[in-house]
Amino acid sequence: GKYSHIPRTRAAGIWAGKPIAFIRSDFVYYDAEMCLIPDAAILTHPSSVYEFHLRFRFDKSQRNFVIKKFRRGESFLCPIEASISIVTRAHILKVPPDEPLGPRPDHRDS
Repeated sequence: GKYSHIPRTRAAGIWAGKPIAFIRSDFVYYDAEMCLIPDAAILTHPSSVYEFHLRFRFDKSQRNFVIKKFRRGESFLCPIEASISIVTRAHILKVPPDEPLGPRPDHRDS
């Protein structure tokens, strides 16, 4: 099957037609000096990530377009490590930038 998309309405703005699920641009990483970390560096130097921002573009709630922020060491279950794992998996599977980072309909893990 195909994944769900944000409705094509004026209220959806630039996100109309994009997947409802998280896409790569929803994951943003910063180092301890709050400098943006380039995508390639996240995969090669994941320990340089100090803060992670996750954008909720559209989820049929009041959290639309909210950005949740997470810092390394705030929890024993590190959201930064989990998010880097998701981004790494998407990179390995060659998920296009505008497609959901989760399981793809045309790919199966073995």
